[in-house]
Amino acid sequence: NIVIIGHSMGAIYSLFLAKTNIDIKQIILIEPPHIGIKNEILVENNNFIEQVKNIKGLINNGDVAPSDFLDSTNPKNSKECRDLNSQILFDGFGNKSILSEAENTIDIINESSEIVSDDLLSNIILICTDTRETEYKSSQFRNSKELYSIKGTHYLHWSNEKELLNIIFKVI
Repeated sequence: NIVIIGHSMGAIYSLFLAKTNIDIKQIILIEPPHIGIKNEILVENNNFIEQVKNIKGLINNGDVAPSDFLDSTNPKNSKECRDLNSQILFDGFGNKSILSEAENTIDIINESSEIVSDDLLSNIILICTDTRETEYKSSQFRNSKELYSIKGTHYLHWSNEKELLNIIFKVI
């Protein structure tokens, strides 16, 4: 009775794990990227890769500090936790693993779209923001077992944690 939960790219990796044929009861995908938005993702990734080059230079010159990464941390965490997360993001910014994922995201999405089958969809619970509900209803995930849409941002675990957890607990 395994339940896999993945957010964003982690949702795609959850699909690859489900392909291994382990006994999975449910797959909960939160805002997964999909083939229908790959052009938007390509633009985001290219911007990110260019941004890494620019910010790496600024870091090396001492013009960027860990505190500049505070906006990328969970605003609901304590100041101490946010400072620690900012330091982690600063230290790891643009590492080879993150860059490799950005450079290969389109291939990863294409590969994941080949995995999605009716059998797999019968185990998928999809959770998305209310602003993306229509998009998912016309995506490769349209025949998911259930689709929940809730108010919030792509980071539903930050922007609507309570409702997200209610859905997850209901499902599992």
